[in-house]
Amino acid sequence: MLDFLLHNFSTVMLVGVILIVGLGQFNRVLASILAIGFWIATAVTATFVYGEGGQLGLAGTPLSLNIVYGLCGAFTLVNIATLWSATKKAQLRKDHREILSKER
Repeated sequence: MLDFLLHNFSTVMLVGVILIVGLGQFNRVLASILAIGFWIATAVTATFVYGEGGQLGLAGTPLSLNIVYGLCGAFTLVNIATLWSATKKAQLRKDHREILSKER
């Protein structure tokens, strides 16, 4: 499995991003949770890629492992903020529905 992942890393990344974006259209909370796991898994996989002598790049520009960790960490933090925001909005909607149902 690890060998497959290492040799098809770009394809796996593309499929993962498409799945997260697609799910985000329907459920932001689930998409954020999936994205957090995805970026953590990407950082772990990058460790193995660099350990095997490989390298990751963005638009043909090779990136150091520290930059990859930084990007994965930044995307993870963005998704944590999105999860927090979506959870707060869902709670506000629930509270609003309860207030409206009590008024009837």
